[in-house]
Amino acid sequence: MDEELEKKACDDHLTLTKQFLATNQVENGDEIENWLNENGGFCDCEVLYNVEELLKINFK
Repeated sequence: MDEELEKKACDDHLTLTKQFLATNQVENGDEIENWLNENGGFCDCEVLYNVEELLKINFK
């Protein structure tokens, strides 16, 4: 997602995140999307900046 987001600007949606979930055949995408929204991941760039940092802290 980092590489794709660098190629084009964030569209203020979860476009790349949803593509990632679909490509990896994640079945509970709606639940993940809700969790992302609750944790500051309202768009692709926020997922990468806010949520990625949150996951690093919680999974050390």
